[in-house]
Amino acid sequence: MNQTNIQIDPEFEQFIPPLLPEELRQLEENILKDGAILSPLILWNGILVDGHNRYRIAQKHPEISYTTIEREFPDRYAVLAWICRNQLGRRNLNKNQRSYLIGRQYMAEHMQCGGLRNHNRSKSGKFTTEVQ
Repeated sequence: MNQTNIQIDPEFEQFIPPLLPEELRQLEENILKDGAILSPLILWNGILVDGHNRYRIAQKHPEISYTTIEREFPDRYAVLAWICRNQLGRRNLNKNQRSYLIGRQYMAEHMQCGGLRNHNRSKSGKFTTEVQ
């Protein structure tokens, strides 16, 4: 059953390396051939955590059905760490993408545990580290 009130968090979405145009085209072809999105979209408090490309395809083709699973996480840093772990286990990533995700996972996991020692929140609300 399709859900219409799914929210997109730009920070969550940016943690997911983009598909190559050919990969996105193939994903859309597979979904259209199946007539449904077979893997559920993962949500946290109504916010899309996993399935951004599939969700975009579903919006483009409203006849395509999909399901959602609402997951529980203690906070958004736990979500970010989960996204990184999930992506690292799912894709053929290049060296730079893998390094980026590993670094982001490390930061997210440490923010869960009370944060890094020398951190500031920038005007955008994102954390930055200071070198002293």
